[in-house]
Amino acid sequence: MIDELISDPAGPVLITGGYGTVGAELARMTAAAGLPLLLTGRNPERGQALADELGGEARAWDLASATPFRAAVRAVVSAVNDPDDRVLRAAAHAGVPQVDITRWTARLQRAVTIATLARPTAPVLLSSGWMGGVTSLVTAALARELGGAERVETAVRWDMADRAGADSVEFMDRLGIDFEVVEDGRRRLAAPLSDGRTVRIGEDSVRVARIDTPEQYTLPLTMGTATAATRIGFSSPAATRMLLALRGAGFFRGRTANAGPGPAAR
Repeated sequence: MIDELISDPAGPVLITGGYGTVGAELARMTAAAGLPLLLTGRNPERGQALADELGGEARAWDLASATPFRAAVRAVVSAVNDPDDRVLRAAAHAGVPQVDITRWTARLQRAVTIATLARPTAPVLLSSGWMGGVTSLVTAALARELGGAERVETAVRWDMADRAGADSVEFMDRLGIDFEVVEDGRRRLAAPLSDGRTVRIGEDSVRVARIDTPEQYTLPLTMGTATAATRIGFSSPAATRMLLALRGAGFFRGRTANAGPGPAAR
C-alpha cells in the first residue's frame, strides 16, 4: 500500500474527513477564500452534495482500508484521525504542506517522531488540542502580553447542544487510560475525570475534571510553563455528575479493558 500525493501549487486543498462535522466547516471556510477543494472520506457519496455546493470534488480515501490513494494537491488539512499516519507520511514525502487538528496526545507524540524522521521540506503543523489548537494559540498570545506564564489552567464547558463527530465518540475510549501531565515542573500520570473542581464560566458554575488533551503536553515544551491542566464539564450538571459517577465506578476502565485494542492500536 503506497499512498501518493503530488505537490501542485495550482491544485486543490485536500481535506481528509472533508464532509464530516468539522471537515465541512473547514471546507466552507476554504471555499470562501477562493481555493479549490478535494474532500475525502470513507463514503464520498455522502460528501457529494457539499462538494457540488462548494464547486469541489469528493473522492474515497478510507484510512482504514488497504486501497492506496493518489492526488495532486497544494495542501492537506487532516480533519479525521489518521491512525496509521498515512496522510502525514504521504504529505511529508511529497513536500506538501499539512495541517493536522485531530490527534490526541499519544498520537501527537508519535506524529512528531515520524515528521522528524521524514525531514519534510514543507511545513507540518500539528495543531491538535482543544478546539483544534485555538486554545493553545490564545494562551501563547496572552502569555506574550503578560511576559510569560508559569501556570496555565483551562476549563471547558461542553454544551450539550454542540454537534460531535465520530472521532469525539472514539475518544471516549481514552477515558479509561491515564495520561502524562506536568505540574510544578514535574511529570506525573493523571487519571481521566480526576481532580475535579468547580469554576465560573460566564454566568454559570461548572463542575470540571481532568481530560487528556495535547496542550497539556505541548505548552510546557513550547512555553516553559511549570503547570498545564485542562478540565472539562458539561452544560448539564446532571450529565457531568453521571460521567463522574461512571468514572468512580470504574466503568471506563472496565470498558476499555474488555473492548480489545484501543484507537491507538487499530
